[in-house]
Amino acid sequence: MMQGACFEAVDRTLRDIMNNEAEPFGGKVMGFSGDHRQILPVLRNATRVETLKVCFKASPLWKYLRQVRLIENVRVKTAPDPDSVAELAEFSDFLLQIGEGRNPVNRGIDDSDICIPKTMCVGTSGFESRQVIGRGFRI
Repeated sequence: MMQGACFEAVDRTLRDIMNNEAEPFGGKVMGFSGDHRQILPVLRNATRVETLKVCFKASPLWKYLRQVRLIENVRVKTAPDPDSVAELAEFSDFLLQIGEGRNPVNRGIDDSDICIPKTMCVGTSGFESRQVIGRGFRI
């Protein structure tokens, strides 16, 4: 997720260009996509609180947004073969569980370290980077 300051800069710029200080983004309709739960801004040596303070959700602009929840995973629905459908559906559900805080946490390490199923991990014996690249990029 980008820092709120990036969106605030776009807001100020559009207000200036449109000569409309009263409305967010100068009265222009804006569309943002993505899952704000997946990636927080990266700040060097920052605490959790400092990181959360700069994310877009903490921006004063957030209250002006209308959030639309998508309910159908088109990537899973349009998978080319049945094996891919099952794998994509499992991974999609895994990401949703993480985002909703339903995935188990490995408290032995840190409260924010999640448990990743062994089926989603690559072993280290006989490890080759081509295995990972091949799975991610289908080469």
